[in-house]
Amino acid sequence: MGDIFQLSILEMLRKICKVDPSQKSRLMNAIFILSSSKSSSVLLECANTIIQLTTAPTAVKVAIQSYLSLLQEQNDNNVKLIVLNKILSLKKQYGKLLQDYIQDVLNIIREDSVQSIEINQKVLELVTELASPRNIKEVTQFLVKEICKARKLDDSHDKTGGSSEASMGVLPTSAALSTTSSNEYRYLLIKSINQISQLFPETITEMICPLMESFLKFEKKGSMASLETIIFIREIIQVYPQYKAELLAKLVSILDDIKNHLVLRVAIWIVGEYSSTQSE
Repeated sequence: MGDIFQLSILEMLRKICKVDPSQKSRLMNAIFILSSSKSSSVLLECANTIIQLTTAPTAVKVAIQSYLSLLQEQNDNNVKLIVLNKILSLKKQYGKLLQDYIQDVLNIIREDSVQSIEINQKVLELVTELASPRNIKEVTQFLVKEICKARKLDDSHDKTGGSSEASMGVLPTSAALSTTSSNEYRYLLIKSINQISQLFPETITEMICPLMESFLKFEKKGSMASLETIIFIREIIQVYPQYKAELLAKLVSILDDIKNHLVLRVAIWIVGEYSSTQSE
């Protein structure tokens, strides 16, 4: 069946279910069959129709799976944004169901690049909202991996000679734009880690130590991320003194690698202000 024909059938089924709700249980099976379509437009409309017609957990899971399949298969960022907005709209009513698919959500952000700030922002928002005691381990591992990736993206740009282009007066290229995206993504990561650490303080050292190792060493392009990070660390030490010794030890160990003078001054102030023993 062609896409137009399938969409026509889907529209007819939706109208019948709305006009005569008693037919819903019988006709939903036909909608489920259509949800196995290879067509992206049909798959999206099937998911939308299911959400409109029923709140049954089994049916909602079919819709969620359809949305996630679209996210994995689509290369068009505009389509991904539409689907992500659909999933975000389910968060309030079906948050617990979505928690079962946290790994699929994490996989939306690809390994090797910051594909779209808008997409990554929505994914991080979704991940933060769906974090729970059941999946916090996966969420923490994901954020640590993304911290390392954000640092490597910046390093790879340095190696391609982005700074030499600037010194020659060359207009910003795709590499420079990529650096801007990397900087924005770092801010999003810091924000997400801040939120997760407040909800799950037990994850603090697991996330903050890699954050310090990666984000405090930027010089110019990432200096604002470094400043945001050091301020965040100060807040963590102040609010969660039980992690003070470990975080201070880590901070002292990387002082020599901090290149930004303002960040270094704040780091030294933190060490002096919060160290209460000679070992600290």
